[in-house]
Amino acid sequence: MDDKIKEARDRILNWLKEEAFSPQEVNDPNAYFNFGIKVVGGFSLTVVQNVHNLDSIIVATSLFLSPNQISLLKNNMYAKKRQDFYWNLRLSLLRNNELRLSNKAKSTQ
Repeated sequence: MDDKIKEARDRILNWLKEEAFSPQEVNDPNAYFNFGIKVVGGFSLTVVQNVHNLDSIIVATSLFLSPNQISLLKNNMYAKKRQDFYWNLRLSLLRNNELRLSNKAKSTQ
C-alpha cells in the first residue's frame, strides 16, 4: 500500500473512532481498505477505497423498507404525489453522488 493511501486509511480510521464508531477492517482483495461499521438502529455503513478508483472513497449503506412502511407510502399518498416523491428522492441522491442503482432492489410504486 502506498504512503498516500496508508495516510488516507489511517486518517479515516482515526476520524471514525473520534466520532465514536467502531470500524472493523474487512478483508477485501478489491480494496485498499474497507471498514464495516455498525450504527445505532441496526444500520451498517461501509467506508471503502476500491483499487480501481484511486480518487474515490465510498461511504455506503443500504436501506430497506418493511412491508408496513411501503404500505404506508402507498396508502397515504396519491399516485402522482408518490411518483414525485420517489423522483425527487432519486434526483437528490444522484445530485450528491449518493445513489447507486442495483438490480437487486426493485422500486415499489
